[in-house]
Amino acid sequence: MNKIILEKLASMSLLYVEDDMLTHTIVASALSKYCHQLYSAYDGEEALMIHQTNPIDMYIVDISLPKMNGLNVIRHIRKDQKKVPIIITSAHTDQEYLLEALTYSLEHYLVKPFEFDKLMNVIADYIAKEYLLDNMVLIDEKTMLNLTTKTLFIDNHPIALEPKEFACLELLCRNTNKVLHYDLIERYIYREEVMSRSAIRTLISNLNKKLGQKRIRNISGEGYMFFMVHP
Repeated sequence: MNKIILEKLASMSLLYVEDDMLTHTIVASALSKYCHQLYSAYDGEEALMIHQTNPIDMYIVDISLPKMNGLNVIRHIRKDQKKVPIIITSAHTDQEYLLEALTYSLEHYLVKPFEFDKLMNVIADYIAKEYLLDNMVLIDEKTMLNLTTKTLFIDNHPIALEPKEFACLELLCRNTNKVLHYDLIERYIYREEVMSRSAIRTLISNLNKKLGQKRIRNISGEGYMFFMVHP
């Protein structure tokens, strides 16, 4: 998971509601390592009490709960908070409740059993959207390209890009692990200008220096490829 997303998650408070003891123990133990505060509830009434007495940034609620089912918990949450993200978990046998659950503007739903990584991906997608990180191309855990400021970030340190460097890197990042022909790159970057292949080579060389490693490779006779994962 990207470093900036992990930092955002580390500032959040989550409420996890699940009555199955084993599932709850496994998921809660893992979640607590990433978020600022994890609140746990094993039934609907306990979940509602925690909701009413604590600031919660995200809810993960199972549909089938003792004392008060998950749908009723979500109804109460939505009366108080219209936009707070809610992720529901459900077994296949809960499908009759799922349609109603989806009317509450849920962030996502997960069918049990699910891998913890899948839950983390849902949380990461929410954070990226909420904090406008979707205007960033995530290159790896330490490297990203901000499409708004046209800035490269490595370990959260900004690295200025010339306009043509940004245009080239954006094009290559959006087509990772694909060979882009020289002519396509030239038309995209230089538009109506006529440039030599050596000018493109210099541009690519400068980008690789700023990236700190040779991610952009020349495929002889074809073009250039951007490797998202260093081979």
